[in-house]
Amino acid sequence: MDERELQNQLKAYQRANNWMGIVDLLKDACRPGDWGWNDGAALSTLGFAYTQLNALREAEAIYQRWIEVEPDRAQPFYCLGYVYYLERNWQQAIRWFEEALRLFPDYLVVHYRLAYAHQALHTPQKALPHLDRVQQIYQANTDENWQRRNRKTLVKAQFLQARLCNRLGRYQKARHLLQNLLNGGGEKYLRLMDLYYELGKAYAGEGQHTRALEVLERAAEMARPPQPYIYDQIGRVLQACSQHAQALEYFNRALKIRRQPFILVNRARTNLALGQPALAIRDLHEALKRDKKGKHKIYLELGKIYLEQKKLTEAEHYLRQAIQFKQKTYHADYAEAHYGLVFVHLERGDREAARRALEKALDVNPNLEWDEQLIEVLGMNRAATGPPVNF
Repeated sequence: MDERELQNQLKAYQRANNWMGIVDLLKDACRPGDWGWNDGAALSTLGFAYTQLNALREAEAIYQRWIEVEPDRAQPFYCLGYVYYLERNWQQAIRWFEEALRLFPDYLVVHYRLAYAHQALHTPQKALPHLDRVQQIYQANTDENWQRRNRKTLVKAQFLQARLCNRLGRYQKARHLLQNLLNGGGEKYLRLMDLYYELGKAYAGEGQHTRALEVLERAAEMARPPQPYIYDQIGRVLQACSQHAQALEYFNRALKIRRQPFILVNRARTNLALGQPALAIRDLHEALKRDKKGKHKIYLELGKIYLEQKKLTEAEHYLRQAIQFKQKTYHADYAEAHYGLVFVHLERGDREAARRALEKALDVNPNLEWDEQLIEVLGMNRAATGPPVNF
């Protein structure tokens, strides 16, 4: 097969999404010593075909070779990063995406992918500048065809930015972004259910509970099949409105679909508000069995319940479990659990231990909210201040 016939065959396979056909045509040609081994276009085409077939190790090897052939070009670095992105190997994806941006700082899709990888690693502050950059790059390019091709990436970046604003408590900005997406045809690229769900969270964060419930109910109606996280969010809004019986109904509906730890924790809080601590404790223990990464938060909730019940041995046990789990899992201390120990020690009449626990909590998190009355109770220096809060 001559070069012209090969190119025509490749184009035909690409139009038909016949990725295996492309692999069969190019895999031998892209081996050491053959023509494709030094041909960037052939390596790019073969690597993409392997990616579409989920043959990621083969794609990785081809893209690494492409980088060797064209080390001053950003695209092969991006493509290699995308292989790791598909594997959810976020650290490696970030490494190669940053290399791509070093060569081409205005690579729009790379900024979006890099932001997504950062949010997956729970570092939203690192993600947001890249999402801002997507907007800037898109607006600066006046080529209508380019804008049309990249519109989907822009919309997805704006939606991710709204999600992160919700996560960071920037609810007004999240609401504005989501309303603009709804008004600007964002549903062409996003599920309308997802837009309404995030918009409901933004309204709830702003304290607009009636509007939040309206929007979240619309999201629930659109969900096929029903989604437990939407019912959970409705339950949380009802909980914030002190409509605990109605909240419990939604948590129960969510748990019938999937018994997820965060829903069990939210139902536990509602059961507490309804004066059912035994049911709350049962839910929290089930959540402990199902949760792998957030056990410290569940231990903290158990510690609070037992402290309220004046069961100090159990309260101390769970608060220390919370500290140990977070230290072991995240290599970080847990200020809120140390703060809980303050009240355990006070109930026992050990003011010195309570003072040390409070000092430790504030050392771990100087911005921790705490009850200023403890200054006098513990005989502490008034230089240590913070907004009052009840544990």
